[in-house]
Amino acid sequence: MTVEYGGFSSNFKREGWTFKGVARVCGMVVLSLPMLPVQAVLVRLPGPTWWPVAGLWHRTMARLLGLQIEIVGARHKKGATLYAANHISWKDIVVLGGRLKGASFIAKSEVAGWGFLGTLCGLHKTIFVNRSRRTDSVNQRDALTDRIRMGHNLILFPEGTNTHGMHVNDFKSSLFSVAEQVHADGAPLTVQPITLSYAEMDGIPLTRSAKA
Repeated sequence: MTVEYGGFSSNFKREGWTFKGVARVCGMVVLSLPMLPVQAVLVRLPGPTWWPVAGLWHRTMARLLGLQIEIVGARHKKGATLYAANHISWKDIVVLGGRLKGASFIAKSEVAGWGFLGTLCGLHKTIFVNRSRRTDSVNQRDALTDRIRMGHNLILFPEGTNTHGMHVNDFKSSLFSVAEQVHADGAPLTVQPITLSYAEMDGIPLTRSAKA
């Protein structure tokens, strides 16, 4: 599955804060205020009740950001799925978070301490893992396996960092072992690759040199 998207330029340092940019930020804050407290309650409930509001929030933020999203290919919809995607920008989060139903992100443990951003990740049932400590890999794999047994979908950025999207870096994550563990237990799991790509910016198609 390929997800192509484009939208406005977020380089405020170069262009300055325009009226449209300020309006977008204000809209994001105003619409988030009633949604986040509700999500804080839903995320503590069992089952998939947490995702509808979380997905709506991501789709709303993507709309306010002016992102135009095109999905090419089919998404696996039956049984638990481990989505493996490249990572280009923070915008990937709102794009995938609003389209992949019932899917939680797998993020590095440092993100949990990023203040309000860490809180937002927690409201999407993000699983925080410590990729630098190999001794934790088994416990982390088991935690992910438990989530899959509960019927949750997971989103993994196996490159471990963001890139310009022109090529795929070596996968640094050992967390694909969760797929082996789940299959060994006889539980169904599909690993679906996703390619994220910027197609245009401010209505102008992006060339190879602009992406690099």
